Amino acid sequence: MATPTTPTSSTPGASERRLRKELAELNVAPPVLSAGLVDSNNLTEWVAVIEGPLETPYADGQFKVSLLFTELYPLKPPQCQMITKVYHPNISENLGEISLDVLNTLWKPRTTVNEILQGIHDLLKQPHAEKCLEPAIGEQYLNNQPEFVRLAKEYTEKYAKRPE
Repeated sequence: MATPTTPTSSTPGASERRLRKELAELNVAPPVLSAGLVDSNNLTEWVAVIEGPLETPYADGQFKVSLLFTELYPLKPPQCQMITKVYHPNISENLGEISLDVLNTLWKPRTTVNEILQGIHDLLKQPHAEKCLEPAIGEQYLNNQPEFVRLAKEYTEKYAKRPE
């Protein structure tokens, strides 16, 4: 009797087919301002621009996100990184790493790129101070909202300003 094994790769071509399908179905509408391939010859590197949510310190900002897919996609999530520097408890200030459940514990192979981008937008709208990549910013978010908002607006103005 065969023993079940953990998948170590998608079936040949499955990842590429899924990425082509996702690209064709990509919904580029607010909050996603643009999204697509970095290089038309490489399906594994994408970049997206997400608008900052209204009524947050990130309003009026545009935030660039990198998505890197492996041959294990969709069995494993893409690696997502914020390219735009942002002051946020769930986004690593130096590396741009994003702490988002849908990219970790809640990942399911049916999760789409649109859902990932919407999740990042939602995270900008509502940080999760209990799961911080930047504990000092999380502490500030919980205990000193005015200073958090001031610094988040300052970063947005400095690093994520919309082109005029």
